[in-house]
Amino acid sequence: MDPSHDLRTPPRPNSSENGQKRQGPTPDLKQKPREPQVPSDLEPRADASEERFREILESVHAIVWEADAATLRPTFVSQGAERILGFSPAQWLHTPNFWADHLHPEDRGRSLSCERETLEKGGPLWVEYRMERAGGGFRWFRDSMYLVKGPEGEAKLLRGIMVDITESKEAEEALRQSEQRYRDFIAQSSEGVWRLELEPPVPLDLPEDELLERFLQNAYIAECNLALARIVGASDPAAAVGRCLRDVIPPHDEGRMESFRSAARGRFQSRTIEFRALDTAGNSKDLLRTEIPIIENGLLVRVWGITRDVTERERAEEALRQSEQFNREVISNAQEGVIVYDRQFRYRVWNRFMEELTGIPAAQVLGKKAFDLFPRLREGNLDRLLRRALAGETVQSGDVPYLVPGTGKSGWVSATYGPHFGAKGEIVGVVGFLREISERKEAEEALRESEVRFRTVFENAGIGMGLVDMQGNSIETNLTTQRLLG
Repeated sequence: MDPSHDLRTPPRPNSSENGQKRQGPTPDLKQKPREPQVPSDLEPRADASEERFREILESVHAIVWEADAATLRPTFVSQGAERILGFSPAQWLHTPNFWADHLHPEDRGRSLSCERETLEKGGPLWVEYRMERAGGGFRWFRDSMYLVKGPEGEAKLLRGIMVDITESKEAEEALRQSEQRYRDFIAQSSEGVWRLELEPPVPLDLPEDELLERFLQNAYIAECNLALARIVGASDPAAAVGRCLRDVIPPHDEGRMESFRSAARGRFQSRTIEFRALDTAGNSKDLLRTEIPIIENGLLVRVWGITRDVTERERAEEALRQSEQFNREVISNAQEGVIVYDRQFRYRVWNRFMEELTGIPAAQVLGKKAFDLFPRLREGNLDRLLRRALAGETVQSGDVPYLVPGTGKSGWVSATYGPHFGAKGEIVGVVGFLREISERKEAEEALRESEVRFRTVFENAGIGMGLVDMQGNSIETNLTTQRLLG
């Protein structure tokens, strides 16, 4: 992060007329009145106000600090330093270079640069960095700095507030890793995974022929993996992305055209369809395609899908046996839950991931009916999803909490269910894929909680705080700032 481009508006305390600061443990943020005569009844009120300000300052979950502009030696550090990092204010005040020496090595350079730039430009500027804790480890902070000038315009004090943003940073990193795992999975999948965008979107109430024509003309490949790129005759995903759907259909490919015509005839419903198509060399291929259209206000805006080449499905018995053994090994070692039901929803596959997720071994599950073994599954409408999958659809459960009776294991999962086909292409059951997403859900909750804590500090802080955009225009100020500015 370039701190010179990250601007926040910490409070700008008013300096006294002669530039002298009041003695005491907290920075003097009040301007002395210009009139030499102060009504005596205001002094007790001022002392009470100062006491309330001190209490608020020491209770806020942040570190408020002040340093001499000439020496950069700290002159004040709030009690938040000890609560958050375990270092007492006295350690900050009396240990030379305490702040700089406890910065994370990777963050020290830009943090010191922000400090220098604040002295040169007056701020306000902010920088994010990690700082060492007394017990080991580091905490993330967003430090907002600004310069206080004396009566002659000279640099007098450097002030700032360090807000703990550790939870937010950890949530961001967890989310980034989760997204990366998802992208890695898609990239390495042997099935063609793709997304079509329609520009502009196509109304679904058009006549069938016009709807098909508009779909083929307006749809383009917005995203795909290597497997899909090869299916459409491209060398890699980059060569396929951006191509119009009509351009990737080989001439005289009646099978593929009929598959799209049937989608238009059904007004683009979620489905799985098997059809025969031509590759770029004119060879016949059997493809199985799952389509998940996204419709908004009667307009088809995009389609997600998975395409599989099933040409070799009718192999010899020995080849099929070897393939089935390979599939069992893949399922057993998959890094996601794999479940297979027969047409009566009896468990036929319960892979190792499911054993570890639930704590229930496969021997206690296989051959038993799902809703007899786990009655609570009906509460999540799983029976409805499985029946739709048994009818030929591919359906998703969304993010669902789970609790395993007996073992007490709980968390969050996301599942996809689709038809399970037999050797002759008939539907013989349902296959489900489950992903454990508890880490992502916890990261999202931690991020929300961190934002709430920051908002609470911002709105209730006893010091003026505000936000500005890159041009220095005020975006938002807290109540204290509004009171100070009248």
